[in-house]
Amino acid sequence: MMLSRVAENLYWMARYLERAEATARLVTTSTHLALDLPRNFPIGWEPLIAILGSREEFYERNEKAEEYEVMRFLISDDHHSGSIVSSLRAARQNARVTRDIVSQDTWEQVNELYYFATARLPSAASRSARFELLRHVIRGCQQIMGSINGSMSRDEAFYFLRLGRALEQADMTTRIVDVRALTLLPHKTDDSATYAQIAWMSVLKSLSAYQMYRRHVQARVTGPAVLRFLLRDRHFPQSVAYCLNLVEECLERLPSPEKPLETVYSVRALALDSDVDTEHAITLHHFIDDLQKGFDRIHASILDNYFWYSASSLPEKYQHKGAAVQKQVG
Repeated sequence: MMLSRVAENLYWMARYLERAEATARLVTTSTHLALDLPRNFPIGWEPLIAILGSREEFYERNEKAEEYEVMRFLISDDHHSGSIVSSLRAARQNARVTRDIVSQDTWEQVNELYYFATARLPSAASRSARFELLRHVIRGCQQIMGSINGSMSRDEAFYFLRLGRALEQADMTTRIVDVRALTLLPHKTDDSATYAQIAWMSVLKSLSAYQMYRRHVQARVTGPAVLRFLLRDRHFPQSVAYCLNLVEECLERLPSPEKPLETVYSVRALALDSDVDTEHAITLHHFIDDLQKGFDRIHASILDNYFWYSASSLPEKYQHKGAAVQKQVG
């Protein structure tokens, strides 16, 4: 068994890289959505803050959720731990102390992407530069994961990385589904239904899911169909069902996985076996909330089982935050 400290660094490195990529994609698709929808359609910029669980922190320093302020907060704010720049900094810090585990190419790619982000991303708050800069971040994160997949032996280190990424993906998918569904379900007029279809397409694109949805669902884009695909499809890599299956697979490759696996089984049963009504936003919200609490339990079980401290020893504000819990190193 590798050192728990090293295992934890790898786990968090993967989570932060996935968080940076997912946030960049979410901001990009939301900007496109703002251009496609009429001004009176209630999407706005505040849902982006809600998706990332940062509403309270945002309003401590900002009076209104206008585009520029939200973009600065999510992209380049050094004081916001969930910004893209902060996520890449944390990924780099965790990669730096595991340089004897990951390949030299992987370390160099992480390092280069971080310095690009610190130098260039502050200008991405302005819409004119945003798309190109965020596209670079998305591609950079994907190249890093490609380097990891192509250069690392399939040993414990690899499976801790993969485990962290899969859990982060599941968490982000449910956050996007939850907040967007509250905005988009239900619709009482033909006009709002038309605009909602555009918005649901944006949800799919924010998870790189649009083409696979059209390929496998083979139906027009509707809220309930999108939700079923993102929650329960067993083949799409960003769906909750797929991510939980991958978490199980990773745990089975690690020593003494019994306790975390028990938690995974119960959360997956909730995701797959529930008859939740995907057409009613409040019902869906409660279902998603239960899922996210389940992800928190999986995360806590991984901490207890493999890392040097117990999840119960964390400060209370971190015990039920899932992806919000952060591992940074000096």
